[in-house]
Amino acid sequence: MKLFLIRHAETVHNVGQIWAGTTDSPLTNHGMLQIQHLAKYFAASGIRFTHVFSSDLSRARITAAGLCSEANNEQISSPIETPYLRERSFGALEGVSWHRAVRSRESSSSMNAATSVFRGEPETAESMRVRANAFVEEYLRPLMMGDADETVAVVSHGVFLSVLWECIAAHFRPENIKVGVEGKSNRTSGTSVVVKPFWSNTGFMELLIERPVSLTPASIPPSLAAWTLTVLAINNTAHLRHLRRTGGGIGSASHDARQQKISQFFHPSPKT
Repeated sequence: MKLFLIRHAETVHNVGQIWAGTTDSPLTNHGMLQIQHLAKYFAASGIRFTHVFSSDLSRARITAAGLCSEANNEQISSPIETPYLRERSFGALEGVSWHRAVRSRESSSSMNAATSVFRGEPETAESMRVRANAFVEEYLRPLMMGDADETVAVVSHGVFLSVLWECIAAHFRPENIKVGVEGKSNRTSGTSVVVKPFWSNTGFMELLIERPVSLTPASIPPSLAAWTLTVLAINNTAHLRHLRRTGGGIGSASHDARQQKISQFFHPSPKT
């Protein structure tokens, strides 16, 4: 199986350096162009997804829809959405700028609890791991256990993708995790996490999951311990190499979805 872990395109909250979490933040005009370039990159590389999964938050859902529209595969008309892939909830920090959050944290000891920006509790790491493992068990594992070669895209969010990666890697023995990205190895003794990935907007991590050649679909054990996981790319943004932001603030402005349907945006009408 080829597995691509992809972060959503740029949003208004990203530009404003504001915590979004489970808040729906609209994509920018530049973000929509990022999706175009990403979809065309995969198409030009001959990558045809057999399954596309997405967080149900709009910034991930629209990014995933762009991949489906460029897939040239009649089997995929839209992504499979699931709340398992949502970003971490930041509680009362959602809608707060990163800089204000840092200042508030520094002065929180002298702030009145009733006026603190930390009134709401953020989602715990354990809660995110539960969601990530549920996604692996319900969606990814059945595809890995099948007899077909699958090419799968998972479109989610920066913080949650890190947790999902750790949960995926935990299913493999440390010695069976390979890193094919030079300079990115970060093996920790006794753990199965060999890299600490990060994601730019529409950046993707590419993984190759292989079962032992001696195994057939009928003889596959439930454990993935004997399987091999190879990291082929971390935060690949080759598709953005020639993309420039439109000036005058237009690129950073919120994309007006009323101007163009998603299908029209990714498949423009031929010029007459």
